[in-house]
Amino acid sequence: MRERLAPPRVGMRMVKTAVAVFLCFAIDAFRGGGIPFYSAIAAVLCLQPSWQSSTQKARERTVATFLGGLAGMLVLAAERSWFPSIPALGWYALVAACLIPLLSLTVVLKKPGSAYLSCVVFMSVTVSHGGDENPYLFAFNRIVDTLIGILVALAVGGIRLPRRGGDCLLAADLEGQLAPGGALSPAVRVRLTRLCERGTPLAVCTALSPSVALGRLAGVPLTAPLAVLGGAVVCTQTGDDVLWSAPLTPEGERAARSLLDGVGAAGFCYFLDREGLQISYGPSLRPGEEALRRATRALPHRHYRFSPGGARGEGAVLGWLALLPEKQAEAVRQGADGEVRADGYPSGEPGERWVWLHSPAAGYGPALAEIARRLGSPASAPFWPPDGLTGERAVRALEKRVFGGR
Repeated sequence: MRERLAPPRVGMRMVKTAVAVFLCFAIDAFRGGGIPFYSAIAAVLCLQPSWQSSTQKARERTVATFLGGLAGMLVLAAERSWFPSIPALGWYALVAACLIPLLSLTVVLKKPGSAYLSCVVFMSVTVSHGGDENPYLFAFNRIVDTLIGILVALAVGGIRLPRRGGDCLLAADLEGQLAPGGALSPAVRVRLTRLCERGTPLAVCTALSPSVALGRLAGVPLTAPLAVLGGAVVCTQTGDDVLWSAPLTPEGERAARSLLDGVGAAGFCYFLDREGLQISYGPSLRPGEEALRRATRALPHRHYRFSPGGARGEGAVLGWLALLPEKQAEAVRQGADGEVRADGYPSGEPGERWVWLHSPAAGYGPALAEIARRLGSPASAPFWPPDGLTGERAVRALEKRVFGGR
């Protein structure tokens, strides 16, 4: 017999998207003069699984619309004043050339996510509507329509309906619970995706850096910031922005460096500066450390800096990561007290362990408290899967907490 396929589940994000699109059309019916298509598109793009990702998309869309629309109006004004008889091919060459400064401007403003949409809006104004009697009116309405769609998406996306599990923040350890084998299984990925698409606030905790953790979670629509580097940093779901951090004190920096110098270790120094998370390393990396650097240097948010004098921080130092023989790793862990703490992690290589030296103020407890504060979670403590549950069993425990016995 042919197996019957279960009907697809209608998630809350689908319902909210439909409501937002209808509201965009309804607003235009009263407003008149606009093009509701652009409002609806903006609403669909900005309605993301979480408030953080929705606001990020909204910022990108707003910047892109203003940049593309204003640039289009400026180029049209220049063309009508200085090149009124320019041939079609020359006009297209001018429009194409203007994309270079427009894209450069998104880089200068540190808004690379707005680059594509800026070009779309710019060419919509200059090419598709450049021959209109009043293309400036179209550009103005395009900006207004997009802003309407963004505001509608944020308003609808901000509506929080009660769930059976309340608004409790869920938490799970990436390495120890969700992906103990180093990668998410297909079943875990499907269940996590379904859980997040329903708007459930799930904070993933990991000892990994943002780039490595997000690589393992690729495709999962995360609904809460991540606690990375053992809880020393809280970052957005995309890893682009640091929301909170617990750096070492100057005394803690000296203590951590002294512990590593005592065992002849080099390692990596993780620190924050105005450009975000940076990683400093010196000339004496162990083979395993060098392999890690080579394997991850091209990842996003993985910015290595070579320091001839050894790994040193140039901003707020989050900690040092070093690969050590097990006896030396244990010695460092035993010697860490006061202003510095040391956590050990398996390396996958026999006889060696990773050691992460960090501030006592760092940890999953403080990081999750910050995430709960940002999400407005009323629960006093996040819900973790019970000890001993890993993989699909761990995710099922999270589902049961939210949806009851289903």
